[in-house]
Amino acid sequence: MTKRNAAGHAECPGNPTQSGKRPAGTVLLARPITSFRIPAVRAECILDETTESVTYRPPEEIDVIDSDTGETFLTCRVPVIVGRKLKGYIPLPMRYRAVWLQLSYYIVLFRGMWRLWAQELQKAKSREERNNAATLRRTTGTLLAQHMVSRLLAVLELVSRSHNAEQSGEERVNILDEWKIRVARDWFNITCQEVPEEDAKYLKADPMRPENRALYGELVLCGGIPAVFNCRNVEGDWKIEGEGTTFIEAPDDLEEWFDGDIVGLEQMFQDSWRDDALEKLMTPDKYRQVQYHPKAVLPARWHEGQRPQPCFWSVKYWNWTTQGNSPWDKPIDLLYYVLKEDPPYTVVEEFMQDIDTLFNVVTEAPVMEDIYTLARKLWFGATTWGEFVDDLMQNHLRLRHAVSTTSEEKDPENVFDTFEVRLVLEGFVRRNELTVHLPLNERDDVLWKVLKRVSGKHQSAWSWIVSQIVVGKKVTEVLKAAGPWWTNANIMKRIKKVQAPIDGAHNDNRGAGATAVEVDDGDATDDDDDDDAGAAAFEPQSATDEDNNDAAGAASGSGPNTEIQEEHNAHVAKPDHRPKKRTKRTGQSTDDIGMEDDDAMPGSSGEQAQLNSQAYRTSQEAHTNHLSEIQATFRMALNQDEIVIPLQRVAIDQLVEYTTHCSLERYAAKMKSDFSPEHAESVQTYLDVLEDLQVMGPPIDSEAFDDLRSVFREFVTRLVSIEARKEAERRQKDLL
Repeated sequence: MTKRNAAGHAECPGNPTQSGKRPAGTVLLARPITSFRIPAVRAECILDETTESVTYRPPEEIDVIDSDTGETFLTCRVPVIVGRKLKGYIPLPMRYRAVWLQLSYYIVLFRGMWRLWAQELQKAKSREERNNAATLRRTTGTLLAQHMVSRLLAVLELVSRSHNAEQSGEERVNILDEWKIRVARDWFNITCQEVPEEDAKYLKADPMRPENRALYGELVLCGGIPAVFNCRNVEGDWKIEGEGTTFIEAPDDLEEWFDGDIVGLEQMFQDSWRDDALEKLMTPDKYRQVQYHPKAVLPARWHEGQRPQPCFWSVKYWNWTTQGNSPWDKPIDLLYYVLKEDPPYTVVEEFMQDIDTLFNVVTEAPVMEDIYTLARKLWFGATTWGEFVDDLMQNHLRLRHAVSTTSEEKDPENVFDTFEVRLVLEGFVRRNELTVHLPLNERDDVLWKVLKRVSGKHQSAWSWIVSQIVVGKKVTEVLKAAGPWWTNANIMKRIKKVQAPIDGAHNDNRGAGATAVEVDDGDATDDDDDDDAGAAAFEPQSATDEDNNDAAGAASGSGPNTEIQEEHNAHVAKPDHRPKKRTKRTGQSTDDIGMEDDDAMPGSSGEQAQLNSQAYRTSQEAHTNHLSEIQATFRMALNQDEIVIPLQRVAIDQLVEYTTHCSLERYAAKMKSDFSPEHAESVQTYLDVLEDLQVMGPPIDSEAFDDLRSVFREFVTRLVSIEARKEAERRQKDLL
């Protein structure tokens, strides 16, 4: 029975630190190889064309900063291409560049030989020719799978940082050490316990050191191509004679082989290798090795294209780590960096790649399904950044020296433009994209509950921010503009307070019970005053408050994005076909429902003339901007996916006109004059409903607009139906 160590690997015979002689000056491994980590593969490879293509580009040399010492050192990274796009990188110590290239070359070489023997099998005419070609194809195909398993294991060790990387420049990659030794000794066809006692010296010498070249030889034996070369084993070296020896090691010019085809290989095969291999197959010697076994099966996972793929380092992960940062010390700053840095991620899978890589590096056996659920909630705006960080640190990232701080630099002049707010709003947009053909819902319950947990203040500002996003403006641009908007709004409030004693009509209106449009006092930096009453009323329009934890759990679920979609659909506004009547709310802004009202300091009487002049100019600009914004909002919200008939556009334009600066009477007159008699009944029904709604804008609040939109869509449906009937009658008449 094979003896195994604690790691489950078969132990080698003898003591590699004592057995076998070695040349003087041999540099030893710090930890001799006592077991084989690379399993012996005895089944022919089967390349499944349905698996995702994962290829590598040549290693790139690059300077990086050591996170412990702060010193710069030279290392390598291997670009990873998946589906013709850069997926990320594999970190590769500089001292392993040559052996990585040699392993990559062997995979290209054996793939080429495997295909060439497959072609010979197709061309074979006699049974003997077919049997010989099949034997050589299976042998090369088995060793192709062997080297691909070796590379997969090396990649897994490198991307997880599980190799010895305590000292930069002196790293040890166990799989690559073992592969170099076993390929040099042609030991892939034997188990660890079958290594001869006298050869144990090879298991303790460092295969990467140039001082050990005499031990391992100038050339690496290509043991996977049977009976191609005349080989004789001389102590401490492999002597290879015959044609084609230049194909044993990777050519210095990567263009000659790296893209998958070795220049001159097929010609060499036709001229020499094929006949030599067939001859040696008929007259085997003691160097002939047969690794293939007809009853063997391939490992369940033997190349990088199979799922799960290795946790390749993304471009952002690489950049952050190589700037002298440690994921063990600052894991939260890493996640902050990848979400904040340009170019922004557009799909959740990009963020999940960094999540996978982080936990693959810093933890053992993490509960990834729970972590994925938490990350999806953050991505789709169903939880705050602070809640996400707390959960990770308390339940998943139990690292002794880890801190949760980030490198975020907040704008002291703009309390709205923060990383946390940006994630909530971008998540709101992403979550809405899960629902096809529905506009953004300005009263989305999940959004407002999460915003309340971010900040229970400044209701009018949040309403303005959301109103800009629902009409298609970019989140980052809106947040940058929110600070100046807030400052200007508070200037207008102070101006109104100065004007109040002068404007008698304004005072009369306030005495009659109308509510003046106001915003919170203070500038965009005022985020310290806690008003419990204002915070409690922090809701979208008239939406009711529910348990805050409902939103936090909105995105969890076993399937991808399933419960996020369900939570969203549950709160999409669905107006009734016959909305209830409503009393017109004159002089009231829905942005100010439940907001805080901090007292502002009034200006002195000497400032009134200047403030009055400024108020006039500002009010004119605000009026123009308001009309432009409301027109853009209505055009986007009322537009159908497709303009079916010209009258549809006419109806949209007239409704925009009515909702911005037209009375209901004037609107009714224009509708009756612009639409033909066939539509008279539909027009009148539509106008009657509008009168019942008492929507007499402007201004029109969000709730009224939802009802108006429902009624308008019914009217447009009738328009299209009547026009379609008219067109059908016209065509029938033409046919007759």
